[in-house]
Amino acid sequence: MVTIRLLGAPAVERDGEPVTPPRGRKAWALLCYLLLAQRPPTRRHLADLLFAEADDPLGALRWTLAQLRRALGVQVFTGDPVEGEEAVRIGLVEAPV
Repeated sequence: MVTIRLLGAPAVERDGEPVTPPRGRKAWALLCYLLLAQRPPTRRHLADLLFAEADDPLGALRWTLAQLRRALGVQVFTGDPVEGEEAVRIGLVEAPV
């Protein structure tokens, strides 16, 4: 089970152990967007939203999705539209006040 904490200092845990989190603000922004989206977004939408200034927006998105998969250690956020998996749990309640 992968737990992602978005409130407070962002953190990622796999089976209760901390793992190296994704690097960079866009990787975290993409992760948050995918976890909190009500419907799976298309790759084109994500590329336009986060990587519009890149020479190859879809390539930048592919690279960032691969980075997220490596960081999380599970095969998530695949397909088009990009869908998650139930193996990822969001820690929204466990933030320090």
